[in-house]
Amino acid sequence: MNELRSLAARFAAALFLVSLAVLALVGAAVWGAFALYLRLEEVMDAASAAAVTGGVVLLCAAVLAGIACLVLRRSTPPRRQQPAVDPTSGLPLGKETSFKGLPLPGRPWERVFAGVVAGFCLGASPELRRSLSKIIEDYTRSSS
Repeated sequence: MNELRSLAARFAAALFLVSLAVLALVGAAVWGAFALYLRLEEVMDAASAAAVTGGVVLLCAAVLAGIACLVLRRSTPPRRQQPAVDPTSGLPLGKETSFKGLPLPGRPWERVFAGVVAGFCLGASPELRRSLSKIIEDYTRSSS
């Protein structure tokens, strides 16, 4: 329920800010764009002055839309502290798992490289995928 209230409050704040931004943008953009157009028309032809003025107005609108998106973004909950990790196995300290006794390499990059090689082999060989899936099926049936 609190999350719904928080979402409604953020939405109301964003809607209010967007409304104010639109009002300010319309008022200031009309006067500012016209003044910019008149100033640029002295330096360049009318079409180029209009294009530059339109680009400036669009840039301002994009900045205001970005601010509204930041306000609407969902807030993230605080991150929990990660447990300490055993550098040799990569498992959290104090956890007893079936992987604890396996001879895993000590350096994490060796495990990453082994996973990449295994993924490449499984992706390249349909026969290897079938064999591995059959082994896994047999293992899950026997352990159930």
